[in-house]
Amino acid sequence: MTAKPRVLFVCRHNSGRSQIAAGLMRAQFGTDVAVLSGGIEPAEAVNRVGAAVLSARGIDITDQTPRRVTEDDLRTATVVITLVPGLVLTRYDGVRHEQWTLPDPAEWNADQILPVVDELAQRVAELATRI
Repeated sequence: MTAKPRVLFVCRHNSGRSQIAAGLMRAQFGTDVAVLSGGIEPAEAVNRVGAAVLSARGIDITDQTPRRVTEDDLRTATVVITLVPGLVLTRYDGVRHEQWTLPDPAEWNADQILPVVDELAQRVAELATRI
């Protein structure tokens, strides 16, 4: 039996991009892929505008809580996706790393954040063909 892939999305605060990407991945692949997200400086809450944009697509991430990425997360992932340039993360043998550089939507309204969500949805769908 093949273990299911583990995808880890990492950004600075684990409130916007990484939470949105994780929500999109969970919605598209359910339990076929283990999805985690984390940040190096976790915020107190998920970006409410990003959560609202996903909610309009039928995806609920309001129950998610920003959390610090752990060494265990990094070691056990199949692929680690960083969403902020320059994040320094420990690399482990056999774990693929990718960087998806997208702007930080922290203070954006729904119209501004929508292109980031659309880009993440496209990248998540493409990632699924490679894992």
